[in-house]
Amino acid sequence: LIGCLNNEEESPSRFIDWLTSADFVLHHQEESALPLDKESLLGSIYRYRKSKNASLAAGVEAIAEDVQKSGLLKMPASVAELPISTQDPLGEDKWRISPSRTEMTMKCPLRSFFSSIDGARASDTLSRDMGILIHSIAENHPRLEGDYTQTLQVLLDELAARWAELNLDQSLASTLYLRERAEEMLEKYCDYLQNLPDNLQEVYPELRAQYRDKEIEVNAKIDRLEYDSQDPTQVRVVDLKTGKNAPAKDEIPGHPQLRIYQWLVNNGSVKLPPGKEKENLHSVGAALLYINTDAKTIPPREQEPSEEAAIRDTYQLLHEAAQLEKGPNFLAVPSSDNCRSCQFKALCPA
Repeated sequence: LIGCLNNEEESPSRFIDWLTSADFVLHHQEESALPLDKESLLGSIYRYRKSKNASLAAGVEAIAEDVQKSGLLKMPASVAELPISTQDPLGEDKWRISPSRTEMTMKCPLRSFFSSIDGARASDTLSRDMGILIHSIAENHPRLEGDYTQTLQVLLDELAARWAELNLDQSLASTLYLRERAEEMLEKYCDYLQNLPDNLQEVYPELRAQYRDKEIEVNAKIDRLEYDSQDPTQVRVVDLKTGKNAPAKDEIPGHPQLRIYQWLVNNGSVKLPPGKEKENLHSVGAALLYINTDAKTIPPREQEPSEEAAIRDTYQLLHEAAQLEKGPNFLAVPSSDNCRSCQFKALCPA
């Protein structure tokens, strides 16, 4: 018996095609029970016992009674009976924040908080770990090395040499699928390198950036700063993405991560390599580069250079996100975009 789970990363799973080619008999399960740990079970009970659906609420209440009798969990009558650990804002007066955390916080403060305390299940971190590996390989090879075929082979050779870093069971078909997916991502990245315009052939890979004032400290790592060797002060920010959920095109002009990256470049917060420290950089735009896609071509999603008003708005955005992150209250913001790939659904009160 082999089961396939549709998840946020692959829907429908490409694993289905592999199975059907091997003459397996497949049965589609429309609904399945959600596997819960103790904390998630407690959260789900609290969530659904308040349902307007009387039958659902009664059923959940019966489950709560069974759980209480079993001694598995202590079931307070309501969330209000749980002890409050603090009513003060979290952390220090100066709040540390990043472009990615800012984007997540502005979309859903509660999800951002859970992520910040490593609330994800271990199984949810695999995509993140593979993304880190792909980013590291791209950092080591920021430009073509010889021709396209030679460069792709170099990328794939490093992937093969470092694949064991993910600690996967190599006997599983799912591991084989992930390896194929990683190779496809590197092929897309190589396609991008080959098609770079002539005026953006030079690149600073993986640069750190830091900004501080009395209230916030912004830390970022910029995947690529591309520039023309004739004028290395004019740079384009490129953020490499290994997730599958790309923003809509109409969201790119105000995309928080790209806005913050451009803001950091323009205010001199980027730490350049030795010998380049005195360069006064100016952003000529920014782009998201999604390489975990089935599309044959992957044109970057471009954001225009930030104007003065957008620069002021970005500064205000960072301070607003910092205040939201400090808590102690964290708003849950349900939406199709926020909830589609959220790993904290069982804990969410919304």
